[in-house]
Amino acid sequence: MITVIAIFAIMSGIVLFSGAKFNDTVTLENLAQDVALSIREAQVKAISGNTSTPFEEDFIPSYGVRFTAHSGTFVHFVDLNDNDLYDDTGASCGSLGSECIKEITMQSGYEIATICAKGIDVVGTGSCTPIFTGNMDILFTRPFPSPRIFRATPPGEFSDLRLTIRSDTGLQKTITAWATGQISVQ
Repeated sequence: MITVIAIFAIMSGIVLFSGAKFNDTVTLENLAQDVALSIREAQVKAISGNTSTPFEEDFIPSYGVRFTAHSGTFVHFVDLNDNDLYDDTGASCGSLGSECIKEITMQSGYEIATICAKGIDVVGTGSCTPIFTGNMDILFTRPFPSPRIFRATPPGEFSDLRLTIRSDTGLQKTITAWATGQISVQ
């Protein structure tokens, strides 16, 4: 009887310990897929010429996503003034005059740990410049499926974008938006 209880206690301990890691892994995978889906959603809205808000005649806006290093939020936006960047007016998301369509907040314990961008002038070298602070905007403009990636400060344009999302337990996933328009999660 004592042997059965000991075996049961050991198995329960293993399952409980593994369960927390499994939960963290599944949550991180879902979050990475949500980030990739937000990028894809901006791409689809731009390519389709979505004009769900009032614009000037013949003006089809660009759509994008803004990421901030070491942050638990990112912003899905529409580029109303055609400057290739997200302009935070301070107005709430979805209100008139705001470029913010929606702000997505990650679950507690998860953040965009690194943002890495491949410079257009470094074609073929595979090098990637990490962005330790600040924002990076990925933008799509009709009719092109390929992204345009910009940083406001210091100004720069890049060809590929790689985001690393990390949990507070150290697990991480990488989302890559390639210059071809392909978006992958690894």
